[in-house]
Amino acid sequence: MQRGLQSTNRRWKGSAIIIVVLAGLDLVWNQFSSYELLAEPASAETVVGFLPQFTHFEAARFDFVCIAENTASSLSPDAARALEEVLERYFAEVYQGWDEIPEERRIYATKEMGYADSAVGTVIGLEAGCIIEWEIKKTGLFWFHARYSDWEGNLAAAQRTAVFVWVLGRWIKIWQTALVVS
Repeated sequence: MQRGLQSTNRRWKGSAIIIVVLAGLDLVWNQFSSYELLAEPASAETVVGFLPQFTHFEAARFDFVCIAENTASSLSPDAARALEEVLERYFAEVYQGWDEIPEERRIYATKEMGYADSAVGTVIGLEAGCIIEWEIKKTGLFWFHARYSDWEGNLAAAQRTAVFVWVLGRWIKIWQTALVVS
């Protein structure tokens, strides 16, 4: 009887080890396959927490956003499309570069505002809009550093850096700098 119990216990232990190994392999497979298929377009979602209406202009309403030229040119077509789709959920208009911002949405320095003659005519801000920059630097498999910045005007801008890690189908923020606001 004792011998039969020991044999049964060994079988259960062996079965448990096999189940744990298979579950571990499944997790590894899911980590790699989800990263390969979803990570790049999903990285665009990380921008949301850094948009000005959620950081230094809480409760403010922005009608448009402009994706800075250096951001647009550094992204793959899939990542650029994903970023635009994310931003369209928060802004009525998404512009691709400074040239697309309508002239009437730009605020220019004037003498009446107290600007020197040399500054008159330069853009000092945007009417109900902002420009965002988003730089990604992959720092290893499943990791990236990102620098986010926005500009609403000469005295209205912010910047923050964060580190994200890919965990089973989504990016998790694990570190960020303090928000630098001007």
